[in-house]
Amino acid sequence: MGMSSSQARLLSLTARQHNIELKTQRLQADKLRMANESDYAYKTYLNALNATKTNALITLEDGTIGDTLLTANKIFTYDTLSKQYSLKTQDGKTLVSSTQNNAYKSTASLSEFLNHFGLISDVEYTVPNIIKNPDYENAVKDWEKDHADWEIDHENWQNEKEQWIEDYEYWEDVEYPGWEAKEPDPNDPKYYNTTENLGDKFLEAGSSCYTSALGGSLGCYQHILAHILDYSEGKGYTSSESDMINDGWYNGTKNTYTTSTGDSITIDKTQDIAWAGMHNDTLTTGESNAAIMAEISKKIDDENTFKVAVQTGETCDVTETSSKGEKLLSKWNPDGTIKSIKQWAKDLFYLCDNYTTEGITKQEVINSVTDFQEGLAGSMSFNQTLYDQDHIAWKASEPQAPTLREEPIEPQLEDYINGIPPEIDLGDKTIQTTTFTNKNEAQWYINQWYKMEGIDEIPEIKDEKVFDTTSNKYIHIYSIENVNKSNTTYTTNEYLGTDENENYVVLQDDMLDNNVWLHNVLNEGFVQIQVFDDYTNKFIDTSTTVDTRLEVIPDEEEIKKAEATYEARLKEINRKESRTDEELSKLEAERTAIKTQQDDLKKIIQDNVDLSFKLFS
Repeated sequence: MGMSSSQARLLSLTARQHNIELKTQRLQADKLRMANESDYAYKTYLNALNATKTNALITLEDGTIGDTLLTANKIFTYDTLSKQYSLKTQDGKTLVSSTQNNAYKSTASLSEFLNHFGLISDVEYTVPNIIKNPDYENAVKDWEKDHADWEIDHENWQNEKEQWIEDYEYWEDVEYPGWEAKEPDPNDPKYYNTTENLGDKFLEAGSSCYTSALGGSLGCYQHILAHILDYSEGKGYTSSESDMINDGWYNGTKNTYTTSTGDSITIDKTQDIAWAGMHNDTLTTGESNAAIMAEISKKIDDENTFKVAVQTGETCDVTETSSKGEKLLSKWNPDGTIKSIKQWAKDLFYLCDNYTTEGITKQEVINSVTDFQEGLAGSMSFNQTLYDQDHIAWKASEPQAPTLREEPIEPQLEDYINGIPPEIDLGDKTIQTTTFTNKNEAQWYINQWYKMEGIDEIPEIKDEKVFDTTSNKYIHIYSIENVNKSNTTYTTNEYLGTDENENYVVLQDDMLDNNVWLHNVLNEGFVQIQVFDDYTNKFIDTSTTVDTRLEVIPDEEEIKKAEATYEARLKEINRKESRTDEELSKLEAERTAIKTQQDDLKKIIQDNVDLSFKLFS
């Protein structure tokens, strides 16, 4: 039997229901995918919020501090950053630009490299042509030699002085006192002639005249003085004549003498023979007075030996300013020496007649006569010759005090160069040389060249300040020692297609201004940044965390772009979700209506079945 219309409708609705369920599943899958897209967009946005970039702080033209994106090109370009930086790879090679590489490859030395960038220029200036004076230099050398010799000699002298001090102390404390204690003693009995005793005989022979002199009769004492001066064998005395007078002596010249003050005295015959009767008298020893006086007269002719005896502690009592009378009275000469007996006898003979003229009192003359009498007696009793011999021998044995040569005089440079100019002016001369157009820029490229050479120790530019007499001002001459290039072997990097050698790698041109690339390779450690240290003249490792002139900051531009992208994507996802929800809602309503229709049709069909069973039952 054929299918009823109710059954056909039910089948149609069931097929439609299956179709709705498929669409619903597809839309729910789309919604799940959009939720995932939303999560991904959010995560992307969150990651973008962490975006950073590397900046370098610089001084702007107005003096304020600004920043600039750090790129390799700015590192490779002079005067772009506040300090000179460099980049090196993980294996220690320096990164350079193709410009620097080409300049390095096309030149053979540092000077050519600098000249390639126009940093060397010719300069001409005029300076005084002053040269060192060779005479001055030789004088200084002479002084240096003599001073060096003096230093050695002075050191030797100091050593000698130390030894001399020891030797002198020993001489002063031991040798000299021991020698001094051995000086011949004039009181030693061995120096007195006990057999002759001429002194005592003199006192006895002249006692009467001496006594008269003490009583004031100075003329009587002149007899004694006349005899000891003039009355000896070969002079006015002769033992062959009855009166013992040698008349031929008294001729006015032989019997004339000069005092110590230059006055003249003459002893005549009458004064000698006036000693009436006494020349025939005999002493207790049995000798005649005249013979004794004659012997004394003969002895005192030796004026070097027979001097007046001096008492211990007695000192000179006259000077050159003393009066003539005082000089004649004294046994001393004004120079501090002792008069001979003969000389003092001449002086006293003169005073006996002229004391008033010279301002001397008679008593003063009598006092000197007493001193003379005692002094002559002492000298005649004392064996002066023997004593002198012993004294001379003793004096000759005097230990010599250790001597120290004079301290060497230090040579003074002024004495050697006195009057010698240190320099000779030959007039002005013109100097032609080269210098750097910009010292700082030249040093920057020098640092770069040495870096490419692989040398850490980098020399500084020499700055010579000279006065140009033409322009009348000081100018700076900058220079540095020229060095030949050492690196001449290059290879081609197969990945980058650029030159490199053992010290450096050439960075591709398209990376020079790429801040993102530089930021990333620095962060990842593929490239290390270095800064030139002015103190050590080296490039040293640094980083954005160490160098205050470098900074890593949020990339606001990238963040804003990410935010805009996230918001746009989120709106799109929301729109799609809204449309999907609407479709799901419609499908759900249709599915519900189909379910209702299915239930109704199922009831109708069941009712028809039930009716049929009733009709055929």
